[in-house]
Amino acid sequence: MHIFILFFIFLITNYAHTAPGGQPTHFGLINQVCAVVESEVPILQSDVIKRAQERSLSNFEAQNQLVGERALWIYAKQQLKFNVPEIYKNAQEHIKKIMENNNLNKESFENILMRPPYSMTFRQYENDTAFHILKNQLESSIASSIEISDKEVLAASKQQVHDKYKEFEVIFISLAYTPKSANNSNNLTNQINKANLIKKEILANINLDSIKRKYKSHKDISFVGPLNYREGDFKEKYDALIKKDPAAKITEPFEDEGMVTMIWKIEKNAVADNQKTALENVRKHLYTEAVQRRLNDLMKNILVKSSVEINCKW
Repeated sequence: MHIFILFFIFLITNYAHTAPGGQPTHFGLINQVCAVVESEVPILQSDVIKRAQERSLSNFEAQNQLVGERALWIYAKQQLKFNVPEIYKNAQEHIKKIMENNNLNKESFENILMRPPYSMTFRQYENDTAFHILKNQLESSIASSIEISDKEVLAASKQQVHDKYKEFEVIFISLAYTPKSANNSNNLTNQINKANLIKKEILANINLDSIKRKYKSHKDISFVGPLNYREGDFKEKYDALIKKDPAAKITEPFEDEGMVTMIWKIEKNAVADNQKTALENVRKHLYTEAVQRRLNDLMKNILVKSSVEINCKW
C-alpha cells in the first residue's frame, strides 16, 4: 500500500479541464505525495508549498519541517500521557465550533478552505488543527521539565543589552560653536554645558518631539534623524562612540567639525519596560528556545529510528 501511495498516488479534484459542454476532458496530476514517515499522514506537495509560502522557507526546508512534525506524532503515540484519538476529537470539536459560529455547513466550509489564503482540503485543515493541539501539549510537557536559573536570565539580559546598539536608530544632536575670540556666546564650553543639559533631559525620558519643541527657537541646535544605524554606514568615530557603551542611551558630547555633537540611540519600536518585566520577558524567551531545542532533538531521534521515504527532490 505504501509503495502505491508513495510512487503513484495523486489526488484528483474538480480542478479538471472542462469542455464547453461541461464534461471534463481530462484530469491532471495535481498533488503528488512528497514524503511518508512510517504510517503517518502522507505529506503532499500542496502541504510543502503552502508551508514554504507561509513561513518564507524553501520547499526543501518546508518539507523537512513537515517530516519532523510527523515524527512528533510517532513519539506521541509511544507515550501514555498523550491521547492521540482525544487530540483529534478536540480538533474536530474546534472545527465544529468554527462552522457553527460562522453559520457554515461542512460543504461551504470546504469551499472556503479550497480557496486562498487557505488552499487546503478539509482533511488537511483537520490534521493541521490536531497538530497544533499536540504541539501545545508537547511544549507544555517539555517546559515543565526545564529549569532556567536567575543567573542564566541575568546573563542573557546583559548580552541583550550588549547587542542592542545594533537594533537602534540614531539621532545626531549638534550645537554650533565659535571661538571665544569672536566674542560670541556660542563658545565651546558653553555649548558643552548646553549639550549636557539636553542629555540630562533625554536621560529623564523626555521624548524627541518634546526636546525639539523646547529648543525650536535655538538656531544653534540641529537634530538629524532618526536614522537607521548599521555599523559601517557612518564615520568610524561615530561607530566607536556608539560601541563604547552599548547600554548608554546617549553618548557624551564630543567635538565634531565646529559642532558639539551627541548621538542619541533609540531602540526601534521600543516599548517602555521596567526591569522586572524585562527580566520576565528574557526568561520566557529562554524557555521558548530551550523547548524548541528539545523538540528538535526529539524529532531527530525519532526520525533516526523511523522509516522515511522522500518522493520530492526540491
